[in-house]
Amino acid sequence: MRDEDRGKIRNKKYISRLRDFSGLKWDKITPTDIDAFVEFSGRLFIFIEAKIKGTELERGQKLAFERLGDAITKGESYFIIADQEKTEKEPEDGIDYSILPVRKYRYKSKWYDPPQHGITVKEFIITVRKKYGFHSIYDDIV
Repeated sequence: MRDEDRGKIRNKKYISRLRDFSGLKWDKITPTDIDAFVEFSGRLFIFIEAKIKGTELERGQKLAFERLGDAITKGESYFIIADQEKTEKEPEDGIDYSILPVRKYRYKSKWYDPPQHGITVKEFIITVRKKYGFHSIYDDIV
């Protein structure tokens, strides 16, 4: 894969497909999705979920994400909730998650407000990467 194609949606016709999980139920437990996931050298794990601004995670989804993050013991994990503006029509090239503002994040079993108001998903990840010694020239491209 060419470097300039990394992170781009390759199969746009499949991205908008509805997913039916109704056949996967165990009492009140059903599947959930993760919008994005980034892993760095098996030591740093970042989960990203975008929600329409002003909406909260459903209780079950929140529990699933909390438990997933808390269960990772090998490395450090962060779970990010980003705000997505509600629009009538999605952008043709998709929603750019890198510029979404971080609303909350979870680290070591606790929820926190972001270190600065309006910090974007990309800026947050760069900050965390630097904290763990993962800084690279690509982090300077914001």
